[in-house]
Amino acid sequence: MNEKDIFLSDEWIEFAVLTICRILYTLDNKSITTKIKSVQYTLISIPNEYKLIIEEAIRIRKNSCVKSLYETKFERENELKCFMNYLIGYCNKKYNLVAENLL
Repeated sequence: MNEKDIFLSDEWIEFAVLTICRILYTLDNKSITTKIKSVQYTLISIPNEYKLIIEEAIRIRKNSCVKSLYETKFERENELKCFMNYLIGYCNKKYNLVAENLL
């Protein structure tokens, strides 16, 4: 698999989603928790439009035989990128403001 297609793989979808949820939890709570607990926290903290990609990552993690929640892997990849961009932007905005106030 080449670098361009990395997020077409189930394993990378799971890794990316669960890891970024854990980063959000850690920043917001100043503690580290399990990936599953961080996912539960993220589900109640983000807009509904990003919840399907999280549910997809949970489906993959549980090794569910259930079919993907997305019609195509390309649609899923696009949703992942949108979710990651949202959370990165959210964290940058939230924590850059906090850092500026400390100076």
